[in-house]
Amino acid sequence: PSHDLLDAEIAERHKLPRHTVINSLGKMTAEAGAICEGLKVNDCREKVIQELKKQGFLEKEEPYTHNVAICYRCATTIEPIPSLQWFLKMEEPAKLAIKAVKSGKVKFHPERWQKVYLDRLEHEKDWTISRQIWWGHRIPVGYCVGCGEVRVRPVVKNNWFFVRHGETDWNVEGRIQGQSATTPLNEKGRRQAKNAAEELRPYPIDLVISSDLARAKETAEIIAGELKTEVAFDKALREREYGILEGLTREDIAEKGLRDIHVRLHDHDFVLPGGGESLKEVEERVYGALQHHKKLHKHKNVVIVSHGAALRGLLRKLRNILPGNVADTAIHNAQILHFAVSTVCKKCGSDFIELDNDVLDTWFSSALWPFAVFGWPEETDDLKDFYPTNVLSTARDIISIWVAKMVFSGKFFTGKEPFSDIIIHATILTKEGKRMSKSLGTGLDPMILIEKYGADALRFGLIWQAMGTQDIHWSEEHVIAGKKFANKLWNISRFIMLKTKGELVLAAPENIDDIGRTFLEKLEKVRSSVEDDIAHYQFGQALHTLYDFTWHDFADKYVEYSKKNDSDDVQQVLSYTLITLLKLLHPFMPFISEEIWSHLPIKGKKLLIIEDWPV
Repeated sequence: PSHDLLDAEIAERHKLPRHTVINSLGKMTAEAGAICEGLKVNDCREKVIQELKKQGFLEKEEPYTHNVAICYRCATTIEPIPSLQWFLKMEEPAKLAIKAVKSGKVKFHPERWQKVYLDRLEHEKDWTISRQIWWGHRIPVGYCVGCGEVRVRPVVKNNWFFVRHGETDWNVEGRIQGQSATTPLNEKGRRQAKNAAEELRPYPIDLVISSDLARAKETAEIIAGELKTEVAFDKALREREYGILEGLTREDIAEKGLRDIHVRLHDHDFVLPGGGESLKEVEERVYGALQHHKKLHKHKNVVIVSHGAALRGLLRKLRNILPGNVADTAIHNAQILHFAVSTVCKKCGSDFIELDNDVLDTWFSSALWPFAVFGWPEETDDLKDFYPTNVLSTARDIISIWVAKMVFSGKFFTGKEPFSDIIIHATILTKEGKRMSKSLGTGLDPMILIEKYGADALRFGLIWQAMGTQDIHWSEEHVIAGKKFANKLWNISRFIMLKTKGELVLAAPENIDDIGRTFLEKLEKVRSSVEDDIAHYQFGQALHTLYDFTWHDFADKYVEYSKKNDSDDVQQVLSYTLITLLKLLHPFMPFISEEIWSHLPIKGKKLLIIEDWPV
């Protein structure tokens, strides 16, 4: 039941035990049975089929279709396994998000998407908010190094980093390196040291303290040099003294008949012959050095560079691991162990914590966006002036994973809904009605379309098709139409500038003929209709109305009429209509309308974007 989400849910309802049959390496565990343990998943399946055939239990084989999760990066089959994660209990957050919409404080446009929002929230499950990925907000949790106690939002005073030296040729050869080894880092080891420095760079490192053995010393000097900080050396941080095993490989040990000594390498109290040390002696030496430096360098961020056995022994002391188990703690060359200093643990007395390496789900971090960008949790002027916001425009496929989470996050953290209106715009599909995909090459690069037709033409083509439907089948012909419309608007403006000799009328003319009066009445109806459509987020309808009036009523009829009539009232209607249309069209085609506006000889005018809306 731990290998399938549905099976796991059934097992949880019936309180069945969980059996993990696949490990994190994609191999079968002991719980999968003796015949499969250690095998890869597909090999296991073949083995099971063979065993069923062998015992006469297989009735038949037939192909069938079912869903298999595939990694989008490497196309490998994804095998679900249970793992320890952080969850957000969703009962109360869901209530906040439901109330915000049902009370009318948050409205959906079109309204039908409200049902999708509410249906999911009313059946919301607890949310897994932790992720095991490289980037993101770190989970604000630490674990006591001494006893593992969970510390939520721990106070971090300073940081200690423990780094094993970089690789040497003796590491490659598998030789035991103790205190007599003078081997320097090899090329890979030097790169590892530089990489470690880069990993440490986000922290203001105050001091590097290192063993004085060559390999550790070189690692420390590279790290200190890259981070431009001082370095000190301490003999107490040296590697274990291995005595007669020093410098030997496994083959050497076998040839010299030293296997009996080698197998006792991890016995806690065993002192290696030939002037060697026991693990207990190494632990006490290195642990004592750490305590000395912690007292000496309080409130500093410090890097300790040491060796494999020395650091393993230190970890055993810090983590209170029983003697004998420390050998299982592998520490690789240039690996960094990060312990933060926090308040003293009441259970075990340790002040070291390990910060959780998981990060928050992207959608958790994104849910903070409406208020976090204004400086929250500080009470900034921006937060006071601009939060809550007004309108969110998004797609239907993230109503549950983003919109709902923004609503309850805003309400929970600030006491206010993050926005009052949500526009669910159409999804743009290919001409064939399929989802656009970058990997399949079916997506569109807007920069190419802008270069070809202009930004206003692209905006026109998108808005023109946004008529309240759920999907838009992309068609470039509407962008071409937008380019032609921009050209038409430019030519209309040039004609009117010539016709009126630059004497434009800003106010609605009054003493005009019947044709002009009828035309302006229609202009007012268009203005009112466009204003109402924008207020209800029906942008496609508004643009259709403006396009039809500008091209067919204004250009085809009244402009043509004006070519045979040079009266003042005709010129007044022309100039007033042009100014009004530029203002109405500006939200849809801002660049061409602003450019035309810049050429109009109007005294004291501002940029069109901040001009008053026509009334």
